[in-house]
Amino acid sequence: MLIPPAPPEFTNIARFDEYWTHTKPLNSLFAMVSTSANVQMNDGVFKIQREPKHNVGDLVPRPGQPQQFAQIYTIDADEALQNRCRNLPTVGFKLKQQPRQEVLGLIEAMLREHHPLAMQFKMMKQQLEEYEAKCVEEGKEDA
Repeated sequence: MLIPPAPPEFTNIARFDEYWTHTKPLNSLFAMVSTSANVQMNDGVFKIQREPKHNVGDLVPRPGQPQQFAQIYTIDADEALQNRCRNLPTVGFKLKQQPRQEVLGLIEAMLREHHPLAMQFKMMKQQLEEYEAKCVEEGKEDA
């Protein structure tokens, strides 16, 4: 299988030093799931003990809770960007305001345009909105 070429937007992202020096925190900000595993490092060898776990969470956040992981892809891109900016300190991303906003915005736009799962979450959001509108129309606001 051939690896597809990088999206053209990646060229704009790659020009920022912040992208290359903060890869791990950026990866955490844009993760669709939380992963965990029992790991050990012996003699330079990284070993995973037992099974790694992927914690997906609910498709929609509980009332009063912020969106996280894949849930972020079901909201408007601007709102998602604000949400990610609020989470920057929790992942160790310490940058001046301007470059981080631009880097995060470019990554957000690229993922929403090219990532197959992000596109499916966008479709799911549209279906959820249609369902909620139908429930309101039928007088079932609690659905």
